[in-house]
Amino acid sequence: MPPAIIVDIDETVLDNSAYQARLIASGGEFAPDTWNAWIEERKATGVPGAAAFLSAAAAKGVRVFYVSNRDLAQAEATRDNLARLGFPDVANLDTFYFRDPDRGWKEKSPRRAEVAKKHRVVLMFGDNLFDFVDKDHATLVERAALVREHAAWWARAGSCSRTRCTARGTTPFNYDRTKTPAQKQQLRLQSLDPAE
Repeated sequence: MPPAIIVDIDETVLDNSAYQARLIASGGEFAPDTWNAWIEERKATGVPGAAAFLSAAAAKGVRVFYVSNRDLAQAEATRDNLARLGFPDVANLDTFYFRDPDRGWKEKSPRRAEVAKKHRVVLMFGDNLFDFVDKDHATLVERAALVREHAAWWARAGSCSRTRCTARGTTPFNYDRTKTPAQKQQLRLQSLDPAE
């Protein structure tokens, strides 16, 4: 079977820090309407090195599949965002496996299995445990058990990227402990880049 890489999208290949920065700046919280609007803007940036790595793999004949918990309705905007950033295998939606209730695709395992029917999965990348295993509403204890349960599998089957949870300078005050909480928040707000 031909080789394939499965990647998560958000915070694995696309960096949505600007969306998070907007929420911080506005005092808002995650909401489906603001998230959908962000996706439609197509302004997420690439996680450094992700497009280059995946493009190098694609040049060697490895197919890249994007397995995300974004909704199916968000696929075209996501495809366009990835294409603009130079990601491979984004000419159409054939390699996009998003949540699709009509196909029974709520969790990622059935989508990974679908890829594995015709491809040999050589790597998987994600920023969250549930990019690799499924468990609804897992507690911290259950998460730890899942990690232990799959310990041998991690080294054999894939990789997990370190989550990029930065908003350009999460410590703009350079650990200056003389600043008040209000001063620190003001510096955080000034350092945000909401991609306006």
